[in-house]
Amino acid sequence: MPKAGKEKEEFVIKLLNSKMPSVCFTSPKRLFKDLDYFEKEGLDSEIVICRELTKKFETIYRGTVSSLKNQISESLKGEITIVIGPSKNDKKIDLDIDSAVNILLDQKVPKREIAKSLAFVTDASVNEIYEKIKDL
Repeated sequence: MPKAGKEKEEFVIKLLNSKMPSVCFTSPKRLFKDLDYFEKEGLDSEIVICRELTKKFETIYRGTVSSLKNQISESLKGEITIVIGPSKNDKKIDLDIDSAVNILLDQKVPKREIAKSLAFVTDASVNEIYEKIKDL
């Protein structure tokens, strides 16, 4: 799992839009920071935290971010694997539609195709986007 910055933001956006489970690894020292970040970004998925998989002291915790923070000790040690289920919210990618439209128009993409593509990755409908760009 990325430690910080743009890579971490992009990672969480992918989690928020994912339709399938994701598996990542983190250190015991970063686990609570990662959970706090998930909570701040609104990740509502079911999460499984596995400690020391396939070893004598294997431990598995299941729940939401807030319930896991209550279950897990901050002095946790060992190898940590996190399995994050698909997001319950059907969130879309946050992007600047005007910039995307201009880039696609520069590439000579038909306006109807632009509207379909941007509707797929945003909360706007095809017709809404097409109405905004048809006269450009």
